[in-house]
Amino acid sequence: DARCLSHFFNASMYNTILVKPAIYSYWPQGKFFSFDEVYAQKDFGYQGVWYEWARMNDQHALNFSLEKILKNKESPYFIEFFLINSHSPWKKIPPYIHDWETIQNGEIFTEKNTVIFKRGPRKHRQKRGYLASISYELKIIEEFFNNNPDSDPIIIIAGDHQPKPPISDPDEGKEVPIHILSKDRELISRFNDELWIDGFHLNGTSPQWKMQQFLNYFISKVTQSSKKVVQN
Repeated sequence: DARCLSHFFNASMYNTILVKPAIYSYWPQGKFFSFDEVYAQKDFGYQGVWYEWARMNDQHALNFSLEKILKNKESPYFIEFFLINSHSPWKKIPPYIHDWETIQNGEIFTEKNTVIFKRGPRKHRQKRGYLASISYELKIIEEFFNNNPDSDPIIIIAGDHQPKPPISDPDEGKEVPIHILSKDRELISRFNDELWIDGFHLNGTSPQWKMQQFLNYFISKVTQSSKKVVQN
């Protein structure tokens, strides 16, 4: 009887959408989540550079979502993204394209210089690459947030696991931070309890929850809202 955010929003008559560029083949597990629309690697028409583990870059995937999925969307929607350029081995980081309208099918990335981390000791090289990948992801999330056709979407940012060593220490636990973004001040004010702090920098005092605890908490906060929700 396990339930996820997609099940909750399906029951609430939202259009539920999964954007997962790392799906390269048949994915039977997807049936469990019951998304109305699923976009996998083959659906993006990407003609650009491969980035190690990731076969495309996340800016292309987010731009595709803005232009092909959300542009004329009228019904309330819940969209879940799996961003992949912060995945190991953090050797090749995509360049950021300032003019999103020029991205199109991704060929423009073949004309731009990929940021490559290959000098220095492996441990230091991977750490530099990892930090660059997180900076890249936050930049494109910021621009997606600002360019979204919905004037005030709710965005949840959460990691699915800690980065592998040497970036993280296995003895430090498996916790990941969660961030909630919205331009709707009334909505954000619902999260102004002792569980949250402003900004991206953690202070070490926040409680550690299991994902299902956050699910119930989040639903209780947005139940009265008709806003669109985007999860990364």
